[in-house]
Amino acid sequence: MIKMAKRWKKRDKREPTLGDLFDIKVAPIKDKETMDALLYHMRTGNCPYNEKECKPENCPKGGMSNCPIHL
Repeated sequence: MIKMAKRWKKRDKREPTLGDLFDIKVAPIKDKETMDALLYHMRTGNCPYNEKECKPENCPKGGMSNCPIHL
């Protein structure tokens, strides 16, 4: 039992990984329109609202921080 406690203490002192550096937001998608837009974006890499390449300067929602696909 003492060996297990020592092993867990070592594990807590590990260096941070990428998973520790980012906040992740998860919410269920309730409407079909948003689900279709998200799937289109994932499949093509294009913006579902204007069908151009998905970049901040092409976003019709005023930038990626306001886009419902990138929230």
